[in-house]
Order: sequence, then structure tokens, then C-alpha cells
Amino acid sequence: MRRLLGRLPFGLYSARPILGRPSAEKVIETFRRFSNGSGRLLATDRLRLHFMFDRSTAGLNAAMLPGDTVILDFDDPWESVTAVRRRLIADPRAVPVSSLYFYGRLFAIWKIVPEGTFRPALPFIFSLNPENFAAAGKPLPQNDPAFEARLVRVPNRDALLLLRVCKKVPYDTVIELKIPENGRDVQMKFRFGRGVYPAWQASPGEIYAEPIPDAFAESGQLRLQLLRDE
Repeated sequence: MRRLLGRLPFGLYSARPILGRPSAEKVIETFRRFSNGSGRLLATDRLRLHFMFDRSTAGLNAAMLPGDTVILDFDDPWESVTAVRRRLIADPRAVPVSSLYFYGRLFAIWKIVPEGTFRPALPFIFSLNPENFAAAGKPLPQNDPAFEARLVRVPNRDALLLLRVCKKVPYDTVIELKIPENGRDVQMKFRFGRGVYPAWQASPGEIYAEPIPDAFAESGQLRLQLLRDE
């Protein structure tokens, strides 16, 4: 089959890059599960294609109405989501309900609810005083003095990277973990607050907790770098 489909019709383009792409079926099912309802789905052009036959959809510039679901792909190279994210964060009706990483890309989902609806706390954001934070796990050096980082081992679970805000910042933060392996760096990247609670929104004393695999937590050569973003 792969030999037959080695090229698309007329032999102009190789089909191998398409056939080799990872399946995103589970990601799309997650989007569907968290966007159930009669409202519209607002998303970038490419994401809307997955819903065009069974949902009413609209672009990200549309007015947001109660019942709508908004899905952002933070790494879409064709469409900037920075202004839309700021608009969502400033809107008291926009409630973040889920976020997920897929092959290094971050997706986040908001529901637009009637004004005054209860907003649940984000499970990965909490507060600790400096003394309790200093007693948690072990410190991780990093490059931004506006933050402190510590690594906490959790029995029978992934480790936790804790990033504490020391002072208010006007920028968002991308967290980059690296470990050297066979002469090259193996890395993970993720956004402070999973993109729905950016670093510029956080107050001093608040902590973002991100699970990381044991392979990173156990490395004696783990390097942590914070990258400024919009």
C-alpha cells in the first residue's frame, strides 16, 4: 500500500510525509468532548475543518457568545493567537476547561459562560509562602531572577516542577528543560500556566506546577531555562 501511495496523482508530490504524520484522532476527540453543546466552535482555520460538518463554527475574530467553545493552537504557524488569548483572559465569561500537548504543540480550550458563573480554581496554580516553598524538593538553577524553581519527587507518579513567581513580570514565560544524551540535548518545552494563565497574569507568591517525566527528574544534568514570550 505504501508503495502504491508513494506519490500523489501525477507523481508531483511525495505522500510519505503525510503517511508518516502522527494520528491526532485522540486530540480531536478531546476537543469534541470538551466542546459539547449547542454553541459555536471558534478556532483557527485548520482546526475548524474538523468540525465543519457537525458544528456551527466561526473564526477567532467573531464576537464570543455564551455557549461558545474557543480552541487555540498556540503553535499554529499560519495564525497568531496572542491577541485572542489576551481577549479571552480579560473576559470574565471565558473559563479555561482543558489544555493538552501534542508532539510539542500546546492546545487550550475555553468555554464562554453567562456572566457571573462560578469559575473553578486552576489545579496547577497555587500559593506557598517562601519558607514552605524553600522546604519543597530541591532547587533548580535557572536564568530569570523573577522566578524560583524547585523539583519535587512524588512517589509512584511523575515528578513536579514548581515555578514560583517572585515579582510581577510583563511577559509570558516558556519553560525549557534539557538533558544531554548521546552528545545531544533532549528537551521539553511548556508554557507557564499551560497558556491559559500566563506569567504576566500571575501574582508574586503564586506557583505553577508542571508534571515532568522521571527521566528528566532523575538526571543529574538537568538544565532549566526560562524563555520570554509575548
